Amino acid sequence: MERNLSKTGLVNAVLLLAGGVTLGVFARQSGSATGLIATGFFIIAVAMAVAAWFHMTLEAREEEERLELDALAKGRAETSLFGEGAADLSPARRSRIQFEKWVLPVFNFLLMSAEGFGVWYFWEEIKPGTELVHEGSMAAITLAISAGVAFFLFLVGRYSTRLAQLESSRLLRPSSAAAMLGATVAAVAALSSGLVWAGFAQWDRYLAYLLLALLTLVAAETLIGLVFEIYRPRAHGKAARVLYESRIIGLLGQSGGIFSTAAQALDYQFGFKVSETWFYQYLEHYISAFVLIWLGILWVSSTLVIIEPQEQGLLERFGKPVGAPLQPGAHLKLPWPIDAVHRYNTRGIQEFLVGAIPDPELEKHRVLVWTRPHYK
Repeated sequence: MERNLSKTGLVNAVLLLAGGVTLGVFARQSGSATGLIATGFFIIAVAMAVAAWFHMTLEAREEEERLELDALAKGRAETSLFGEGAADLSPARRSRIQFEKWVLPVFNFLLMSAEGFGVWYFWEEIKPGTELVHEGSMAAITLAISAGVAFFLFLVGRYSTRLAQLESSRLLRPSSAAAMLGATVAAVAALSSGLVWAGFAQWDRYLAYLLLALLTLVAAETLIGLVFEIYRPRAHGKAARVLYESRIIGLLGQSGGIFSTAAQALDYQFGFKVSETWFYQYLEHYISAFVLIWLGILWVSSTLVIIEPQEQGLLERFGKPVGAPLQPGAHLKLPWPIDAVHRYNTRGIQEFLVGAIPDPELEKHRVLVWTRPHYK
């Protein structure tokens, strides 16, 4: 079955590469900032999938050599060659150990550097003040392509995720999470293209900011993972965590959700079953209700708006003005996003200077005299 899992990981990597190239071409032609950042995520996903596939290949070779040594040991008398230390002499085992000890840390450092560079590069492309040029005629085509890539990768990712769970494969998890990451960012790119096609081009920038924030979190997690790997406790006989596996990205592919991933991280980092303590189980059992209640209170609180004494408010319902301007005081409205209130300072004292240039250094003097200038 290991060989089949390795083939599944290779298929994930190939499909992610094809989907990323396709999405990147159409995103560039349509001028979609969200699509371009999604292409950056595809590069990360392909790197994770390739690393996982190569790692699975090494473990499959190690397992094949172990079975061969066991078969040889059963067919002849017990010797020092086929004794307890035979597995340690396996070339495949040495290759896998060297890969995990030296190649994976370097790979993760390069991956973190690429993620950090991507954050800087994409921020320079979409930061406030930069102009985003959209090709409206290509928006509909990019929408269809992105949605198709998202749907196909979602099917592949869910199949890989379920297969990793059934086979308890720790190395297929990063590959399946990479496929689900590709499906998610492709869906966001499709949403952005749909909004541009509908005439809401400004949402392309907002969704691009969202993906950029996620990329920043992934880069920070990779850095923290490298630091924690140096100081984590080493338990003999316990499999080490896959270094290139992102827990943030893993949330997209694991049905256990956030708490399952958090429990694995805590158990791994502290060296004992933190997830089995009474406090953690109590928190996991009731946190959903707490979050829902908090979100409900936050949503209901949007029905109350307070206008300051020097202000007046303009009430809009689905973007259209409703009624007379709101006067100072407390007012009730329909919750967000149905109603929105825009405040304007209509009664406050406002001033502007004519014929002089303020000087911050001169303004520090509290005493104003005729013998010293007050402005530049």
